[in-house]
Amino acid sequence: MNCKHIRKRSYKNQIYFYCILKEKNIDISKCSICKKKDYKKYKPISKVSKKQAKEERERKSIFTDDMKYCFYCKKFKNIEIKKDDIHEIFGGRNRTRSKRAGFVVPLCRNCHENEEILKELKIYAQKEFEKTNSRSNFIILFDKSVLK
Repeated sequence: MNCKHIRKRSYKNQIYFYCILKEKNIDISKCSICKKKDYKKYKPISKVSKKQAKEERERKSIFTDDMKYCFYCKKFKNIEIKKDDIHEIFGGRNRTRSKRAGFVVPLCRNCHENEEILKELKIYAQKEFEKTNSRSNFIILFDKSVLK
């Protein structure tokens, strides 16, 4: 099945293999005898591009200038705990928008795994955004509002 000339097809829920060189259906076991067999060349897994790496290094937060210590622990518990992760407050498909808007905070592992803290950060981020913009702009940017 590694030959680049073989295609897997189906007809009425029956799966069969088709050789584009011979232009006919083939038995997969007979393909190993074929002299024109050519294997697929796979590209190596690409690393992070230079542009992505630069964006990761230059992430800025609108909430804090100190990116070395956990934002939540330092702010609410008055303890300085080193950060383990830099957390984009709105993840998934909104991750890049979150980076560009500055909704990035350093968090320790305990805070990063706590769902209540993450919800609190989303509410805090939306309130900060609404100080300079409207709620409709926030909804346009992030597709939803976390405030009720």
